[in-house]
Amino acid sequence: MELGDAFRKPARASGVVGGSSAGGPDRLSSLPDCLLHTIMSSLKARQAVQTCVLSTRWRHLWRSVPCLDIDFDEFNKAPPSDDSSSSDDGTFDSDSDRWNDDPDADDDDDNIHNDWEHFTKYKDWEDFEDFAVTLIRRCNIAQLDSFQLHTDGSRAPEFGNRVAAGWLRRAMKYCTPDHANQQGLSSGSWRLKRLHLCHVLLDDHFVKCVSSVCRSLEDLELYNCSCEIQSITSQSLKTLVLKRCGWRNLSEIISPTLKTLVIDGGSNIGACVLVILAPSVVYLHLAMRVDYFSGGVSLNEVPSVAKALIHLWYHKYVYARSKLAGDQFKLLCSISNSTNLELLGVGTTVLGKEPKFQEFKNLRSLLLDRCDLSDDFKTLVFFLRSSPILEKLTLRCCEFPKYSNKKKGTPILNKTSSSELRGLDLLWHAMEPEDAFRKRARASGVVGGTSAGGPDRLSSLPDCLLHTIMSSLKARQVVQTSVLSTRWRHLWRSVPCLDIDFDEFSNTAPASDVFDSNESDDDTSDSDSDNWHNHKDWEHVTKYKDWEDFEDFAVTLMRSCNIAQLDSFRLHVVQSRAPEFGNRVAAGWLRRAMKYCTPDRASYQGLSSGSWRLKRLHLCHVLLDNNFLKHVSSVCCSLEDLELDDCSCQIQSITSHSLKTLVLKKCRWRNLSEIISPTLKTLVIDGGSNTDACVLVILAPALAYLHLAMHITLFRGGVSLNEVPSIAKALIHLRGHRHCSVRSKIGGDQFKLLCCISNSTNLELSGVGTTVLGKGSRFQEFKNLRNLLLCNCDLSDDFKTLVFFLRSSPILEKLTLRHCVFPEYSNKKKGTPILNKTSSSELHGLDLLCENLKVEIIYGNGYGPHLIRLLRRVSVNLSKNNIKLTKVN
Repeated sequence: MELGDAFRKPARASGVVGGSSAGGPDRLSSLPDCLLHTIMSSLKARQAVQTCVLSTRWRHLWRSVPCLDIDFDEFNKAPPSDDSSSSDDGTFDSDSDRWNDDPDADDDDDNIHNDWEHFTKYKDWEDFEDFAVTLIRRCNIAQLDSFQLHTDGSRAPEFGNRVAAGWLRRAMKYCTPDHANQQGLSSGSWRLKRLHLCHVLLDDHFVKCVSSVCRSLEDLELYNCSCEIQSITSQSLKTLVLKRCGWRNLSEIISPTLKTLVIDGGSNIGACVLVILAPSVVYLHLAMRVDYFSGGVSLNEVPSVAKALIHLWYHKYVYARSKLAGDQFKLLCSISNSTNLELLGVGTTVLGKEPKFQEFKNLRSLLLDRCDLSDDFKTLVFFLRSSPILEKLTLRCCEFPKYSNKKKGTPILNKTSSSELRGLDLLWHAMEPEDAFRKRARASGVVGGTSAGGPDRLSSLPDCLLHTIMSSLKARQVVQTSVLSTRWRHLWRSVPCLDIDFDEFSNTAPASDVFDSNESDDDTSDSDSDNWHNHKDWEHVTKYKDWEDFEDFAVTLMRSCNIAQLDSFRLHVVQSRAPEFGNRVAAGWLRRAMKYCTPDRASYQGLSSGSWRLKRLHLCHVLLDNNFLKHVSSVCCSLEDLELDDCSCQIQSITSHSLKTLVLKKCRWRNLSEIISPTLKTLVIDGGSNTDACVLVILAPALAYLHLAMHITLFRGGVSLNEVPSIAKALIHLRGHRHCSVRSKIGGDQFKLLCCISNSTNLELSGVGTTVLGKGSRFQEFKNLRNLLLCNCDLSDDFKTLVFFLRSSPILEKLTLRHCVFPEYSNKKKGTPILNKTSSSELHGLDLLCENLKVEIIYGNGYGPHLIRLLRRVSVNLSKNNIKLTKVN
């Protein structure tokens, strides 16, 4: 359920109407706000929001709740299904799975299957995303005491941790202690004390933001997070919990106030030493696999530690050199003041080669769990000798010396170890924007909006004219005009045209290689380490810094500029530079804009009402479904121009009563079956695919310009076009008909397409084959045709296709033949065309039609004069002066 639904749907609580229980007063609502907030703090965020329907008093209580716990587990409507037997759940059948096998296909998107999976598998994720983003924006988390964001890694999509990182990053940038202050980066200090994050992608900017704005933070917990963080430094932290986190090169943890430190699982694949400087630690928990922290851990002496747990596993089976495995004794020396010590997985190498002594003068309780004591109890002897006040010793599942083969049950002990053990008898008696809104433009010679040596004439122009000028700029440039002068400070907010382009964020080019061979070696079967070495996470952190800047800018700008009041909106995501999940994230921005942006900016009551004034909408590399078109039809009632470029679309029908221009470029459709618009003037379908092999029916009686360019194997279901009486220009480009081995309906329906556009005055045909006329003799009059262009067409059928157009076009004025295939030349005399008697006699009747015809031949191979002779064979009366030859390389 989205956040808007929580405001609108009443609770179906038994016996509760209007906040009072049946037959009694509403005693719960009579409690003071502070007590109600304490009660609501124990609820999940979704439950806390839903309390707004209980009574009028509860309507806004959730906005000021001190603790917010956003949990993906609350959105468990439809768990992901692994059943791939049916095409209803978003999988491909055997036929449609071969749609991209053709070598001539121009669609090279390898992630198309992931797009369809997203449509059918992650509906609950979209609900969670909409809820979380809107809630974080409406509840000022700078005023919270506790904030938890739990993203279930097993149910979330692959890009879930990266998207969640964007929510947190923007909250750190734009949420302020003073809710009324929304002027960019937050200033002052948050009152946040507890921050718990699960399955989020973090980098060094996160720690910097935490240190700068969360100065009261005491409890930081990171669970199953991927972290490109080199240093964790804090002057306020008391508890730091790091569970199953994947680190790239964590080198230091420094906090003079830290009391509890837990590092449970995870990895530090950068092989650097992790230095821990926390002199005030009372409880220490280090549980790690030695080959995942091969750089080791350097812990300064912790005099105040009371309880310590050291768990090292896989020390027996590690063949690669690990510094952590050899530094076990140093770790023990650092925690020698502890009173309670638990050691798990400590090996026989704990003491090293030379005899060492370290006094555990305060140790009272010692637990050795799964430790290797097969070194004739030398490790055990070390602890017994070093712990004069030891009270309790527990050996749990430890490995003891092997038994003798002579007498079962008698351990093998050499003389040296036996004599050493005798001296111990007396001791056993006591056992957690730099962006366009904050950057100042460095325009040369511009200070305070005036150019050096002259008045500010540009700012003296009226707002309407300035908005027209700004509408021609990209969105980032438009926002940057706010620093020119005081008057320009807020002009960008009311600009009528917004063009958000990823190309403006090209500060750093993506790196091709992020890992070397050593770092990518992750040969392990441990189930706990499945997400520790996720190379895609590291790739995202190191490769897509500009994407994060673009994401923050786009989301914040779409929230600051009410796009319901725009005339034109364009969102351009570059597929080659965007991460794999970029089209899905962009779909979330658009979905929430459609839901929560309203024509009346003061209205924030959930779904938008009324009609937007948006006329032009251009989207590039966005993931779209049927809900997108439903929103467009319901809120964009004035939309005239819709352009989709390189989009993945789960859309069955495009229907509109206002569209005039529809452009679909390189879009991947699942089952597009109809395009219906009585007002449509221009239709362009350029490339792409329709993988379900269904017929695409186009009903657009007012169409004036038609552009159909497609590969016949990618639109196997064909295209059904109603007769278009008003059409003026048409372009039909069919590719792959020569080398196609797959049966395609559109390949056999070429003549039907031509009949539907017979009223056109300008016609361009590209890739039309010899099968355009079919087997039977047919006639179709192109009574208005004046210009005909045949490009890459096959005329090797003794010009039958050309004869068809010449006979059917009585007022044809210009004919252009570009790179067409002509009949083969004779072997006896080079340059003499082979024409049979039948075709020659048929062509003589065309003399009168070609009297004033102008012909242009554009060719790359062959000999020009022979092509002229070949064409004049069609009509004897065709003047040589009316034929133009152009040879291209």
